[in-house]
Amino acid sequence: MKLGKLAARSALAALIALSWLVTPMAAAQAPKQLRFGLLPAEDAGKMVEQFKGIADHIGAKMRLPVTITVSESYNALIEAMRAGHLEVVYVGGSQYVKMRELGMDAVPVVINRDEDGRSYYKACVITRADSPIKTFSDLKGKTFAFVTPTSTSGGVAPTFLLLKNKVDPGKDFKNTLYAGKHDTVLLAVKNKKVDAGAVGDLYFVRWAERGIFKMGKHDEANDQLIDSEIRIVGCTRVGLSFKYQP
Repeated sequence: MKLGKLAARSALAALIALSWLVTPMAAAQAPKQLRFGLLPAEDAGKMVEQFKGIADHIGAKMRLPVTITVSESYNALIEAMRAGHLEVVYVGGSQYVKMRELGMDAVPVVINRDEDGRSYYKACVITRADSPIKTFSDLKGKTFAFVTPTSTSGGVAPTFLLLKNKVDPGKDFKNTLYAGKHDTVLLAVKNKKVDAGAVGDLYFVRWAERGIFKMGKHDEANDQLIDSEIRIVGCTRVGLSFKYQP
């Protein structure tokens, strides 16, 4: 698949459960520019490439100049919008909840479906294919990587998944690290920096197509990676099919 098509598809797939949010003030006052802020989920250059087509299209339709920036952290993105430095942001469910808790009147604009019709994605715990880790209980005493504590599929949801399977991240891991990005977690697992980690499943196909790791197929229904150097221990569904209520 050519990079242009991959970037377009990846951007649309990422909108499955991650929302574009705008502030009512920005919408009401007809801004002179559109500043898009993105979560630092992957390599910054790749993320800007993925969203450039969307931003340029909106900018052309509204006849406004557009800029795209990738935030240094999940919390920094929220604070940038809170301070009025961004008109539109791309966030996960936990960041949206945090905005509401802070009293920000952020309005969800887009929640899309991917090409398979999913209106959700999954948070998955992964390990290497040759790892002795087969079940959640095998994770005890091992090293583990999250994305950030506030990442929906790389922090909040996998913590719920682990606790549900009687693994307490605060007590049961030998060591825990926060890698900052989903692809950094994948590489930490692949390169044996940690025994296991948590990532969003919407990245598997694009990572394989970029050559970041080997995978023949993602069997989403059964939470399996076929012919892959990475194995899924388990996943939990993350859905954001909600109705906005001001």
